[in-house]
Amino acid sequence: MTDTTSNHNRCRRTRAGLLRGHAGQAKGPLPRGIARTIKAALAAAIVGLAAAQPAQAAELRRLKIGVPDLEIFYYQGGVANGDALRLQVELAKLAPNKRVAILMNSVGGLSHEGIALGRLFYNAKIATFVLGNGGICMSACGMAFLGGRDFVTGEPLRAIIQGGSLGFHQFHTRFSPEQKFTKKDLEKSVADVQKMVFDDLKYLKEINQDPRAYRLHISEPAESMLVISDSAALQNGFHAISAETRTLISPDTILGRMKAK
Repeated sequence: MTDTTSNHNRCRRTRAGLLRGHAGQAKGPLPRGIARTIKAALAAAIVGLAAAQPAQAAELRRLKIGVPDLEIFYYQGGVANGDALRLQVELAKLAPNKRVAILMNSVGGLSHEGIALGRLFYNAKIATFVLGNGGICMSACGMAFLGGRDFVTGEPLRAIIQGGSLGFHQFHTRFSPEQKFTKKDLEKSVADVQKMVFDDLKYLKEINQDPRAYRLHISEPAESMLVISDSAALQNGFHAISAETRTLISPDTILGRMKAK
């Protein structure tokens, strides 16, 4: 089963009336030195990757930003088999106490590999960022993005850089138009869908993501996309990064204000 690899223009369409509470909010103070970390990450994104477009084949490379206690990886292209292993190979070259972040720009791809990446982000405490200036993280990439968290506090650290968009939709499978189905084929298809739903919910539980958000994920048809833009990041429980100030903005205050009576 694979996620829809929608074209860039369609992925960027914003669905009106985004519901609040799509993601669990981050709690606790920001880690020491995070301002320097974010400035470096943002500078790398704007200066070196401003006009980047998602490639057909996934690209994974390390960015040199001149911050000794932080390593940033750039992930661009379709989510494909082996991506999580490729990242682990690179992580094995780093010191165990090295802080790691990943900039993501992807239309999506294989659902199971997106979940594998998200588990890796969560277990290895890797912060996730959606590239700004037209960057996207859709479908399987969006599921992977949810696993991001801070290396020091262990709290969620998932940010949309100004100009970036995060997207979710239903998974789907492709069948040949000439294929004829038997009762056994139908039963297998139903079982496969049930397993995918179970796997998704299990993953969300593992990364401490509110499973109620999954209803939003599967409410959008596979041929469409539920898009969360940078301006909607905070009310959906994600961090945001302003290009003007180059600062990381926590969702806590905004969510608190929305909940206040």
